[in-house]
Amino acid sequence: MNDHAVLLHLGLRHRGSQPLQAALEQLRPQLRTAGVAVITDSEIGAAAAGVGWRTGRADDTLAPFLDALTSAVELERAQVRAASEGRVVTFVSSTELLGPGVIDEADHPLFRPNAEAVIGGLAQALGAPETHVVIYTQRQDRLFDFAYLTGVMAGGFAEFAEVFPAAGEQVLDYHGLTARLDALDAVTSVAARPLESVDGTAGLLADLLTILGVQGQIDVTDLGDLPNERTYSRLGMLVALGMNPHLDTSVERERVRAFVLDTFPPKDDTVNRVVDLARRREILDLHESSNRALFARFGLGELPENYLNPLSHQPPPPPPAPEQPAPQQPAPRQSAPRQPAPTPSLRRRLRAGLRRRLRRLRSR
Repeated sequence: MNDHAVLLHLGLRHRGSQPLQAALEQLRPQLRTAGVAVITDSEIGAAAAGVGWRTGRADDTLAPFLDALTSAVELERAQVRAASEGRVVTFVSSTELLGPGVIDEADHPLFRPNAEAVIGGLAQALGAPETHVVIYTQRQDRLFDFAYLTGVMAGGFAEFAEVFPAAGEQVLDYHGLTARLDALDAVTSVAARPLESVDGTAGLLADLLTILGVQGQIDVTDLGDLPNERTYSRLGMLVALGMNPHLDTSVERERVRAFVLDTFPPKDDTVNRVVDLARRREILDLHESSNRALFARFGLGELPENYLNPLSHQPPPPPPAPEQPAPQQPAPRQSAPRQPAPTPSLRRRLRAGLRRRLRRLRSR
């Protein structure tokens, strides 16, 4: 990347953003020596809090926020100039610039409606000769899944249809978002990269260091195994949905969140928790034309099978057990197949057990 250029990494919450930001903070001294001024959500959050800017909004606090953030960038650039041989590339990695959540209530009918004002304004304020934008996309049904889980982890308990009434429309239009940003005069280029193409947080970090051109200069061994962001399993989500309506304080919500994450960890992060198969097919069908245009625009090849068929993202069934010789004894009496318990009864038992667990948690 050319000297004095800016790279804006626009992430989505709970898609590896928190471990990535922590890794960048830990690598900051090395990145300074390599000529990279790193700005993360810590600086962005401080600038926003100082002027009362709500993330992702284009209101009368946007200009003061951009001024405050530009001052923070200049301070970091000065640190880089002192540590490097003069080359300064500014790398802004944020999940806050485009909006406060994975999917915001304002994202319908236009995905990230204030993106042009925020990103265009920031690019102009930084005054770099080149400003490049990279966005990591994810399959839309999976993004809806994680967006709903994010709300449940924060204490929510509304049904999916209440939280996302527009899920049956083409609301997550990555191609439209990238085209809008690419049309900005202050933006030099926009790149989209499927999040599925990188291997977790470590792969995301390696990909960004490659884009910056410093992958061979940064030693990441001290980071250890970078964790992916934790989220609820299907069972954990059901447990939390039973407990959340009875929680009154942030301390209780955090206690339940930690309990559910530790007690019911997901076994497979590629299986949807919330969005059922019929709705997943509907969501992928609605976004197929947008996804095809996105992959064609950025030279990503043909749209992969898992963007067309949601079942291709699930693990294959286990192989059948080898046949055993039949025992020489009378066949056992066949019993009627066991019927699953009705859902309402199961929910009542779950809630009763959860209330008992909640009383024990509160008594600690």
